[in-house]
Amino acid sequence: MASDRSHFHSASKFFNYMTVKSILEFSLWGPADVTFGGPREREITLQRWLDLERANVLHALVRTRTPLTVTDEYQLLFLVRTSAKIMSEASLLLDEQRNRLARPR
Repeated sequence: MASDRSHFHSASKFFNYMTVKSILEFSLWGPADVTFGGPREREITLQRWLDLERANVLHALVRTRTPLTVTDEYQLLFLVRTSAKIMSEASLLLDEQRNRLARPR
């Protein structure tokens, strides 16, 4: 029984880490100027943004051929590893938090 609890606790910590990581990455490198509709439209919009951003960053890398900064490397890792679904979930969590903070007390 204790083993089950420790497994749940470590899985919960991992989930929290991944959630926080995806929210942070979305805040740093995700789209700031995109308007979202419902859940399905949000994911489609984010997939389009992600495809375009990947192409733009790759084009810039090939064109300039300058060494990457640490920030550039992490942005590139974000673009390669993320998905529209992950970004959609992160943006929903951010929206929920903004709405909670905007409510009058």
